[in-house]
Amino acid sequence: RKEIDTRVRMTFRNDLPVAIDLYYESENAILAAAASPNGTPRSSAISRKFLVTISSNGGEVTFQTHPGHKFSYNFGGFTHFATAPATSGHIKTLLGKETEIRVRCTTTGSGSTETKLPLDIKVIPHWSPHGASHFLDLVRVGYYNGAALSRVIPGFLAQFGISPDYDLKMEYKDKVIPDDPRIPVDQDHYQDQGHEHNNKRPITFQPGMISFAGNNPHTRSTEVFIVMPDTKQVYLDRFGTINPWETPFAIIENFDSIIITNPSPNSKSNTNTKTISKSVANKWHSYGDASPLGSGPSRDRMFQKDGYEYLKKEFPKMDYIEECHVIDIEPGMLSTA
Repeated sequence: RKEIDTRVRMTFRNDLPVAIDLYYESENAILAAAASPNGTPRSSAISRKFLVTISSNGGEVTFQTHPGHKFSYNFGGFTHFATAPATSGHIKTLLGKETEIRVRCTTTGSGSTETKLPLDIKVIPHWSPHGASHFLDLVRVGYYNGAALSRVIPGFLAQFGISPDYDLKMEYKDKVIPDDPRIPVDQDHYQDQGHEHNNKRPITFQPGMISFAGNNPHTRSTEVFIVMPDTKQVYLDRFGTINPWETPFAIIENFDSIIITNPSPNSKSNTNTKTISKSVANKWHSYGDASPLGSGPSRDRMFQKDGYEYLKKEFPKMDYIEECHVIDIEPGMLSTA
């Protein structure tokens, strides 16, 4: 009688700044770790098997295992555990105690008359594992540095993702990723006008969320969009439903306000802070939708070798992502969210 293969394929991805040793753990190992003061297993009480070393900053390993198998790794003085899922295709992102990883960008504004406007992004891998992983990879190779905010539509979305580096945009243009399902997740990792969400349900789009764009299933490559401030609920409800490949993988911090700090001799902290209700996104110049639907630039022209010369000539008020980089997770770093 032929045995049924119950194995599943899963990927471990290491977004920590150091290489990580991955182990297989028996049930006794889990109990031993839970009983120790700092979560580190007592070697005399467990059966722990070294599997592989995963390189830092986006290293990945994929293998087959059985549902329910336990794995572990050490980071920041603690042992962290993961369980193999019931189905194949899952990505487990190693972040230590964190549930998110930060990306810091700067942009231009007001038709490129302002520079170095901050855009701080919280990437949340369990919202959209393939999307989050791909975005971090693109940031790390500098793909988005200098990218045009080429499709800015107030009250709807802002889109970017065609690199000014011709070699990079040609290399990644057709590197598509599989869709991420809209699975129920804990949404307490973002704030909507100061209210925290603590329920598990299919994630719904909110202003400041970031998703990859696409035109069919499994076509996400490099272009992403940001849901703009003041987007009406009717449009929010359409994101991810009409086009199911749209799944948010990140949210922008302080998206609905900018905190301005000025020196103040009368303050003990020597600073005076004032919050104004204006997002950095409202400073991005809008040429409307992309050609031929609107008066904005043509995507096909932007992919050509002289694409950015075309932008500078025909769209002189275009705003840009200046640069983005991933902020390393430190061993003692804890989320402030």
